[in-house]
Amino acid sequence: MSRYREAEVFPIRVYLRDTVTGFTHAYEAEGYPDDDGSFNDFIWCDGNFSCDCNRWLFITEHGTIGPPELRDMTYTRTQLWDGQEVEEQGVQCDSMRIMIDKIERADTGEVVYTETEHP
Repeated sequence: MSRYREAEVFPIRVYLRDTVTGFTHAYEAEGYPDDDGSFNDFIWCDGNFSCDCNRWLFITEHGTIGPPELRDMTYTRTQLWDGQEVEEQGVQCDSMRIMIDKIERADTGEVVYTETEHP
């Protein structure tokens, strides 16, 4: 069960930019408040959504939009349990490629987060 009441959750728009191609996309998501009611940015600046492997999913809408050189990217990773190399679609973790220009509340337009450098 979520610690947030449904009324506390608010819509956000995340403006993502690929620093290589220049492609931008506004991704719709849910925002969650901190204890003081301000926007809780942890997931975007220090949590899972700060990593390029996850940001690639948002900027390409899971590989369905964007320029081919971004949308159709793959990389090879080694599985820890058997050492086998597998090809994955997307951008490798920590490639420092996808930035958040800003996150705004979709209901008010208030800018609640910006990045000047990759987390």
